[in-house]
Amino acid sequence: MGKKIAAGLGILVVVLAIGVGYLWSNLGSVIKSTVDKYGSAATQATVHLGGVDLSLTSGEGSLSDLSVGSPKGFSADQALYLGKISVRLDPKSVTGNGPIVIKQVVIDKPQVMYEVTATGDSNLKTIARNAENYANSFGGGKKKAAAKPAAEEKAPARKIIIEDLSITNGQVAITQPMLQGKQLSAPLPTIHVRNIG
Repeated sequence: MGKKIAAGLGILVVVLAIGVGYLWSNLGSVIKSTVDKYGSAATQATVHLGGVDLSLTSGEGSLSDLSVGSPKGFSADQALYLGKISVRLDPKSVTGNGPIVIKQVVIDKPQVMYEVTATGDSNLKTIARNAENYANSFGGGKKKAAAKPAAEEKAPARKIIIEDLSITNGQVAITQPMLQGKQLSAPLPTIHVRNIG
Protein backbone atom coordinates (compact mmCIF):
# COMPACT_ATOMS: atom_id res chain seq x y z
CA MET A 1 0.00 0.00 0.00
CA GLY A 2 2.82 2.37 0.92
CA LYS A 3 4.51 1.76 -2.44
CA LYS A 4 1.30 2.62 -4.31
CA ILE A 5 0.93 5.89 -2.37
CA ALA A 6 4.60 6.74 -3.01
CA ALA A 7 4.19 5.94 -6.71
CA GLY A 8 1.03 8.08 -6.88
CA LEU A 9 2.80 10.98 -5.17
CA GLY A 10 5.77 10.54 -7.51
CA ILE A 11 3.49 10.72 -10.56
CA LEU A 12 1.77 13.80 -9.09
CA VAL A 13 5.13 15.52 -8.58
CA VAL A 14 6.19 14.72 -12.16
CA VAL A 15 2.87 16.06 -13.54
CA LEU A 16 3.22 19.23 -11.45
CA ALA A 17 6.83 19.67 -12.59
CA ILE A 18 5.78 19.31 -16.23
CA GLY A 19 2.91 21.78 -15.67
CA VAL A 20 5.17 24.35 -14.00
CA GLY A 21 7.81 23.88 -16.70
CA TYR A 22 5.21 24.34 -19.43
CA LEU A 23 3.76 27.43 -17.73
CA TRP A 24 7.25 28.90 -17.18
CA SER A 25 8.29 28.34 -20.80
CA ASN A 26 4.98 29.75 -22.07
CA LEU A 27 4.61 32.60 -19.59
CA GLY A 28 5.15 35.20 -22.31
CA SER A 29 2.39 33.82 -24.50
CA VAL A 30 0.05 33.54 -21.47
CA ILE A 31 0.64 37.21 -20.60
CA LYS A 32 0.29 38.23 -24.25
CA SER A 33 -3.07 36.49 -24.71
CA THR A 34 -4.30 37.82 -21.34
CA VAL A 35 -3.42 41.41 -22.27
CA ASP A 36 -5.06 41.01 -25.69
CA LYS A 37 -8.26 39.50 -24.27
CA TYR A 38 -8.85 41.55 -21.13
CA GLY A 39 -7.29 44.75 -22.47
CA SER A 40 -9.72 44.68 -25.39
CA ALA A 41 -12.64 43.92 -23.06
CA ALA A 42 -11.72 46.74 -20.68
CA THR A 43 -11.08 49.45 -23.27
CA GLN A 44 -13.72 48.28 -25.77
CA ALA A 45 -11.03 48.73 -28.41
CA THR A 46 -8.65 46.26 -30.00
CA VAL A 47 -5.60 45.75 -27.79
CA HIS A 48 -2.65 43.77 -29.10
CA LEU A 49 0.66 42.98 -27.44
CA GLY A 50 3.42 41.90 -29.82
CA GLY A 51 5.84 40.24 -27.42
CA VAL A 52 6.84 39.64 -23.81
CA ASP A 53 10.32 38.98 -22.42
CA LEU A 54 10.52 38.26 -18.67
CA SER A 55 13.18 37.17 -16.24
CA LEU A 56 11.59 36.66 -12.83
CA THR A 57 14.93 35.91 -11.18
CA SER A 58 16.62 39.15 -12.26
CA GLY A 59 13.49 41.31 -12.02
CA GLU A 60 13.78 42.49 -15.63
CA GLY A 61 11.13 42.39 -18.29
CA SER A 62 9.89 44.07 -21.43
CA LEU A 63 6.75 44.36 -23.49
CA SER A 64 6.99 45.19 -27.18
CA ASP A 65 4.60 46.48 -29.81
CA LEU A 66 1.64 47.25 -27.56
CA SER A 67 -1.18 48.86 -29.50
CA VAL A 68 -4.58 50.12 -28.40
CA GLY A 69 -7.08 50.81 -31.17
CA SER A 70 -9.68 53.55 -31.09
CA PRO A 71 -13.07 52.69 -29.61
CA LYS A 72 -16.31 52.67 -31.60
CA GLY A 73 -17.21 56.08 -33.00
CA PHE A 74 -13.64 57.15 -33.75
CA SER A 75 -11.85 56.86 -37.08
CA ALA A 76 -8.17 56.62 -36.09
CA ASP A 77 -6.78 53.09 -36.42
CA GLN A 78 -4.78 53.40 -33.21
CA ALA A 79 -5.18 55.60 -30.18
CA LEU A 80 -1.92 54.49 -28.61
CA TYR A 81 1.16 52.52 -29.60
CA LEU A 82 4.18 51.73 -27.45
CA GLY A 83 7.23 50.34 -29.25
CA LYS A 84 8.86 48.91 -26.13
CA ILE A 85 8.42 49.13 -22.38
CA SER A 86 11.39 47.89 -20.34
CA VAL A 87 11.18 47.50 -16.58
CA ARG A 88 13.88 46.59 -14.08
CA LEU A 89 12.88 46.15 -10.47
CA ASP A 90 14.61 45.14 -7.25
CA PRO A 91 13.41 41.53 -6.77
CA LYS A 92 14.12 41.69 -3.03
CA SER A 93 11.64 44.56 -2.62
CA VAL A 94 8.72 42.44 -3.90
CA THR A 95 8.62 40.26 -0.78
CA GLY A 96 7.69 41.73 2.58
CA ASN A 97 5.51 44.76 3.13
CA GLY A 98 7.89 47.63 2.42
CA PRO A 99 7.86 49.69 -0.78
CA ILE A 100 8.27 47.94 -4.14
CA VAL A 101 11.33 49.49 -5.79
CA ILE A 102 11.34 49.76 -9.57
CA LYS A 103 14.88 50.66 -10.54
CA GLN A 104 14.15 51.74 -14.11
CA VAL A 105 11.29 52.10 -16.58
CA VAL A 106 12.02 52.96 -20.22
CA ILE A 107 9.15 53.63 -22.63
CA ASP A 108 10.48 53.82 -26.19
CA LYS A 109 8.65 55.01 -29.31
CA PRO A 110 5.25 55.88 -27.82
CA GLN A 111 2.80 57.17 -30.42
CA VAL A 112 -0.38 58.88 -29.31
CA MET A 113 -3.24 59.72 -31.68
CA TYR A 114 -5.59 62.11 -29.91
CA GLU A 115 -8.89 62.27 -31.79
CA VAL A 116 -11.51 64.82 -30.72
CA THR A 117 -15.11 64.71 -31.95
CA ALA A 118 -17.37 67.69 -32.70
CA THR A 119 -19.03 67.16 -29.30
CA GLY A 120 -15.71 67.46 -27.49
CA ASP A 121 -15.33 63.79 -26.59
CA SER A 122 -12.01 62.09 -27.36
CA ASN A 123 -10.78 58.58 -28.05
CA LEU A 124 -8.42 58.66 -25.04
CA LYS A 125 -11.14 59.89 -22.69
CA THR A 126 -13.51 57.20 -23.98
CA ILE A 127 -10.89 54.49 -23.45
CA ALA A 128 -10.27 55.69 -19.88
CA ARG A 129 -14.02 55.80 -19.19
CA ASN A 130 -14.50 52.30 -20.62
CA ALA A 131 -11.65 50.94 -18.49
CA GLU A 132 -13.09 52.57 -15.35
CA ASN A 133 -16.56 51.13 -16.07
CA TYR A 134 -14.98 47.70 -16.63
CA ALA A 135 -13.14 47.90 -13.29
CA ASN A 136 -16.32 49.06 -11.53
CA SER A 137 -18.20 46.05 -12.90
CA PHE A 138 -16.01 43.84 -10.68
CA GLY A 139 -16.83 45.80 -7.52
CA GLY A 140 -13.80 48.07 -7.70
CA GLY A 141 -15.88 51.22 -8.11
CA LYS A 142 -15.70 54.28 -5.89
CA LYS A 143 -19.39 54.04 -4.91
CA LYS A 144 -19.07 50.47 -3.63
CA ALA A 145 -15.80 51.18 -1.84
CA ALA A 146 -17.30 54.26 -0.13
CA ALA A 147 -20.26 52.22 1.14
CA LYS A 148 -18.01 49.94 3.22
CA PRO A 149 -17.74 50.71 6.93
CA ALA A 150 -14.38 52.12 7.98
CA ALA A 151 -13.62 49.02 10.05
CA GLU A 152 -13.82 46.80 6.94
CA GLU A 153 -11.45 48.85 4.80
CA LYS A 154 -8.34 47.04 3.66
CA ALA A 155 -4.86 48.03 4.72
CA PRO A 156 -3.29 50.70 2.52
CA ALA A 157 -1.67 49.45 -0.69
CA ARG A 158 2.10 49.09 -0.73
CA LYS A 159 4.05 52.08 -1.90
CA ILE A 160 5.78 51.88 -5.28
CA ILE A 161 8.97 53.81 -5.94
CA ILE A 162 10.22 54.34 -9.49
CA GLU A 163 13.84 55.44 -9.32
CA ASP A 164 14.27 56.27 -13.00
CA LEU A 165 11.63 56.82 -15.73
CA SER A 166 12.47 57.69 -19.34
CA ILE A 167 10.15 58.25 -22.29
CA THR A 168 12.02 58.51 -25.59
CA ASN A 169 11.37 58.86 -29.33
CA GLY A 170 7.69 59.71 -28.88
CA GLN A 171 5.23 61.17 -31.34
CA VAL A 172 1.91 62.89 -30.65
CA ALA A 173 -0.77 63.57 -33.26
CA ILE A 174 -4.18 65.23 -33.00
CA THR A 175 -7.15 65.24 -35.31
CA GLN A 176 -10.41 67.15 -34.96
CA PRO A 177 -13.33 67.93 -37.32
CA MET A 178 -12.19 71.54 -37.81
CA LEU A 179 -8.94 70.19 -39.29
CA GLN A 180 -11.02 68.69 -42.15
CA GLY A 181 -9.44 65.25 -42.14
CA LYS A 182 -5.91 66.49 -41.56
CA GLN A 183 -3.87 65.81 -38.47
CA LEU A 184 -1.29 67.82 -36.61
CA SER A 185 1.70 65.92 -35.28
CA ALA A 186 4.82 66.73 -33.32
CA PRO A 187 7.65 64.80 -31.74
CA LEU A 188 7.36 64.27 -28.02
CA PRO A 189 10.41 65.62 -26.21
CA THR A 190 12.44 63.12 -24.18
CA ILE A 191 11.08 62.90 -20.65
CA HIS A 192 13.35 61.82 -17.82
CA VAL A 193 12.10 61.75 -14.23
CA ARG A 194 13.77 60.37 -11.11
CA ASN A 195 12.49 59.18 -7.73
CA ILE A 196 8.74 59.00 -8.33
CA GLY A 197 6.81 58.04 -5.22
